[in-house]
Amino acid sequence: MKEPVLSICICSLAGADRISDTLWSLVCQSADPSQYEVLVIENDPEAAADMHRVAEGVQRPETRVRVVVEPQLGLSHARNRAIAESRGDYILFIDDDATASPRLVEHYLDAIANHAPDVIGGNVHPHFDSMPPPELEYSWWPCWSLKHFGPHDRWLDDGEYFLGTNVGASRAVFEARSFDTQLGRKGDSLVGGEEWYLGRSEFMRRFVSGASVYHLVTRARMEPGYLVKRMYYGTLSKKLSEGDSTPAGQFSVLDRLLIHARRVMGQLVLLARRLDWFLRIATERRRFLRAQAARDAAARKASDGANTGARA
Repeated sequence: MKEPVLSICICSLAGADRISDTLWSLVCQSADPSQYEVLVIENDPEAAADMHRVAEGVQRPETRVRVVVEPQLGLSHARNRAIAESRGDYILFIDDDATASPRLVEHYLDAIANHAPDVIGGNVHPHFDSMPPPELEYSWWPCWSLKHFGPHDRWLDDGEYFLGTNVGASRAVFEARSFDTQLGRKGDSLVGGEEWYLGRSEFMRRFVSGASVYHLVTRARMEPGYLVKRMYYGTLSKKLSEGDSTPAGQFSVLDRLLIHARRVMGQLVLLARRLDWFLRIATERRRFLRAQAARDAAARKASDGANTGARA
């Protein structure tokens, strides 16, 4: 059997109830099915039966979906298992609540054939399940793992990096360095940063504009509590990714103060954004009422003028 060029891997923790759209978006790609494979790593053994059932429901004769169970809890453990189980020359990771654009595989295959990059990635657009509050504009996108690099293919500049829901690399890159199992989500923990090393300038990092995914942003992820939690774990992830292997609960007093200071600052920023929005609404309301009063006064004046003319 011909080996695929690209392995698309979805690491999931009991995500059978949300992964169906993701799988359909991958099996219904425009690319030659023999050029890629879809691999699901289920990180909860008790949910394996449900995941197999969902995978069977989206099977097509030309595109198969494989499910592998990784019992060791943690996103990095699941990703490392994906690397070991996959067969492609390149390995791409997509979240189980993201959907791929119809030509994602086609564009990635073209970039691989023409540029042979070390790392590949694309835009991550939002799929909001409800209207976001007005204070949560573009600057909050990183809290939802959203990122946009522009409309044209290009090599990334120093300091730029892809996020974990639409990033891949050659097998040689992943086999040279596996994902750090101290990083990456584990259950309810939002520690991340396991894929940040792929943003190093030593790698040729190719942005592929046509290879986009749409990441689900639920109402729960728009709540201040979740956003502040993401900020807190962002600081913690940065600390761990810089090589500090000290357990989070044993950080120095200064480290913990800095982490919690960022958490408090996040709450203050959210409050300030919300207050700013309310003030803008109040200002706009006053403008509207003044304009309405002016229109009413002008209408009354015109009416009085007309009545006076009629009496004359």
